[in-house]
Amino acid sequence: MQLIGMLDSPFVRRVAITLDLLDIPFEHKALSVFRNFDAFAAINPVVKAPTLVLDDGTVLMDSTLILEYAEALAARSLLPAAPAPRAQALRAIGPALAACEKTAQVVYEYQLRPP
Repeated sequence: MQLIGMLDSPFVRRVAITLDLLDIPFEHKALSVFRNFDAFAAINPVVKAPTLVLDDGTVLMDSTLILEYAEALAARSLLPAAPAPRAQALRAIGPALAACEKTAQVVYEYQLRPP
């Protein structure tokens, strides 16, 4: 299994850390959606990081969906099972992901987007 993306992305880090905590072996392939666009597009035509390439060649993208797959693969979750504590954890994760998305937008707009 290969995790594609740069570890400077909070979304790629989120997946890498979770795979590690769930004891799921993976190879990290450091490709940038900006600097390695063509190589990334050859793996995932949507060019979205993180991308997880399964051993059978199936391509998954989006950190939340990849984590859902990882938890099914590991047959355990890092989130609480009971509804109330799980809701509290998800309540904290939501704003954190929104902050990551907004930060990524700002970085792209001011540092990466052509003038």
